[in-house]
Amino acid sequence: AGQAGYEVVMPLRIEGDGMHVLVNRGWVKGSGDRSRLPQFPTPAHAVDVVGLAVVPGRKIYELADVQPQGPVWQNLTLERYRARTGYVLQPVVIQQLNDTGDGLVREWPTPARSIDVHRSYALQWFALAALIAIIYLGFALRRDTTQH
Repeated sequence: AGQAGYEVVMPLRIEGDGMHVLVNRGWVKGSGDRSRLPQFPTPAHAVDVVGLAVVPGRKIYELADVQPQGPVWQNLTLERYRARTGYVLQPVVIQQLNDTGDGLVREWPTPARSIDVHRSYALQWFALAALIAIIYLGFALRRDTTQH
């Protein structure tokens, strides 16, 4: 909604296993001062997380090849997180859906699944192809009036 903030991503140790999974807990509004990070409650006990497993994108654009320092990262990659923490990670990030009373905003964008978008693109391309064919035929069948 046009406000600066942070997505809170934390490791969750899977009970009974040494493996971890990263959980995107949600979004929290920034304070306006980047030196002071927003505060939010983090449970110290076992929790149930309900969410959607998402494979993080591999195509990341960064202006410099500088490794992130501190708790704020511009881009999250599983490889970078593994190297920093030494955790054995699941190959997905869980976008948390259940509310745990922590005040974090969990409004995940859903991909457009409408077939109408694809149909409109197809219509555009077929119309362009038809226009090119008509123009080509118009020039090919045009009579040359310069010769007598």
